[in-house]
Amino acid sequence: MLVQPGEAVLVRGLRQGWHPALAVAADADGTQLLLLEGVADVRPGLQAEGLGRVLSVPAGPELHGRVLNPLGRPLDDGPPPICQASRPVFAAAPAPGQRRLAPAPFWTGVRVLDAFFVAARGQRLGILGPAGSGKTTLLQMIALGCEADVIVVGLVGERGREIVEAAEALSGKPAVIVASEPQDPPGLRLLTAFSATALAEHFREDGSNVLLAIDSLTRLAHAQREIGLAMGELPATRAYPPSVFGLIPQLLERAGPAGDGAITAFYTILTESDDLADPVAEVAMASLDGQLVLSRRLANEAVYPAVDLVRSLSRLMPTVVDADHQAAAVDLRRLAQAHEQARDLLDVGLYRPGANPVLDRALRLLPDLREFVAQAPKELTAPAATRARLLDLAARP
Repeated sequence: MLVQPGEAVLVRGLRQGWHPALAVAADADGTQLLLLEGVADVRPGLQAEGLGRVLSVPAGPELHGRVLNPLGRPLDDGPPPICQASRPVFAAAPAPGQRRLAPAPFWTGVRVLDAFFVAARGQRLGILGPAGSGKTTLLQMIALGCEADVIVVGLVGERGREIVEAAEALSGKPAVIVASEPQDPPGLRLLTAFSATALAEHFREDGSNVLLAIDSLTRLAHAQREIGLAMGELPATRAYPPSVFGLIPQLLERAGPAGDGAITAFYTILTESDDLADPVAEVAMASLDGQLVLSRRLANEAVYPAVDLVRSLSRLMPTVVDADHQAAAVDLRRLAQAHEQARDLLDVGLYRPGANPVLDRALRLLPDLREFVAQAPKELTAPAATRARLLDLAARP
């Protein structure tokens, strides 16, 4: 069988007909295939046929409101989608000359983001944090409150209950969900983020302002680890093979602006603790335009979203907000940093009021600051109201 890497292939199963696969490598000895379903029904030596085309997914406005698997098959109660267009799952990132960043903010309705970490249209940010810190909830809040023309959500190896909840939350919005479940083969889980990105690229070509939300890069890395080790790769950092660290930048670079449209992307990343020394987080942050770091300590103190004001960053915020907004955000973040640095002294009662004017002000404003950033999952705030509260808080002595 002579096929090219990236070509769609069908493999005849022992009992259950034909199963989709993806050609991933070819040499004189044969072709390596990545099975996308029917793993238990396939053995070496079975018949396989190349389809003569790259692996693609149906794309278009007909998908609004649908929940699909990475191959475009319905996971909801609807019929198979019929679209006028399709999009290759694997594609090159836009050329550097097309990376024209729109000088416009991407508002989310989430106060802590719209006040302190404003994103530009076409920006890519990571949402990093340990288990239970609220990464998925924050991603859902962004999807519900954002000012986007189209929303594309990729749920990699997600539980069925979470897929249903996401579909219900986005009901009535111009959204499409691409999802895989934990029991799916690693190839199908891997494709989830790439298929979702392909759909977002299709809408971007129409000039749309697209939100792409991927949950999560960590499960994507786990799927690639399974594949890489099965194909004979040697484990490297924390048992991840080298292919993981090449795959993630390829995916992230496809988001961003291109032509008249833009993909503003948020990617969740699981860390083992509040420490960000995680190989997946490190390789992702090297390609992203900022990160929203979630703190388990803040979550334990019932501050949701548990965004760490000190360690989080939006690199493009200064380009899309006015000077007053930027100055107020920097001022209050400095107060949060002063409080964090003095936490040990405060916890044991060794700090004397009046010794540090900046810390004294931080202690006075901290209750109001926490009330400002805390927000219920379905509570949304208009950007103008968020800015007004931010400026008022920063003006207090």
